[in-house]
Amino acid sequence: MRRMTRSIIGSLLALLIMLAIFAYRASRTIRAGRVVVPSVSNQSSDQGRIENIRLVSKANEPISVLELNVREGPSLTIKVKNVSEKSVRLVAYTLNQPNCQELAYKADLWVLYGDRKLMSPNDKTPADPVLKQGENAVIVFTHKALDQFLRPTTYASCSPDSNRPSLSLAKVYFDDGTIWDASKQTPQS
Repeated sequence: MRRMTRSIIGSLLALLIMLAIFAYRASRTIRAGRVVVPSVSNQSSDQGRIENIRLVSKANEPISVLELNVREGPSLTIKVKNVSEKSVRLVAYTLNQPNCQELAYKADLWVLYGDRKLMSPNDKTPADPVLKQGENAVIVFTHKALDQFLRPTTYASCSPDSNRPSLSLAKVYFDDGTIWDASKQTPQS
């Protein structure tokens, strides 16, 4: 009896450790490929699941989302525009799972464009070009956890108001050294 109890407890501990490792890996800063592109809309048949992501905005955001597409793979393509009066060195979005009690854990992914060393000094990813006033960029984001983030069955047991992930602008680092931080802004009405 004791041997069986120890075996069950050992199995449960191993499962908890595996879940903790997965949650840690999913919440780390993620690197993505990026390019600055002209303001031409890319209308392809792969667009698909935009309804699965809720875009959350704050008042006076310095970066505007022009397009948000989910592609096969999966990958997330976000076309953004610098609507501020300053040049931007880093744009940091978070892709958040909803607050849903049925989820075993809630993971967030960083979606970055620019000079990642501003947020993570040890990051060795080459910096993307500075995003000048009025300029557009396309952020192409891929991550192994993205498929689960975008799969509707992940949130099947959640309430209708919290059954999809959200994308929100978290921080913008300007070329002049100032920072726009969403946590210090008022929600958009």
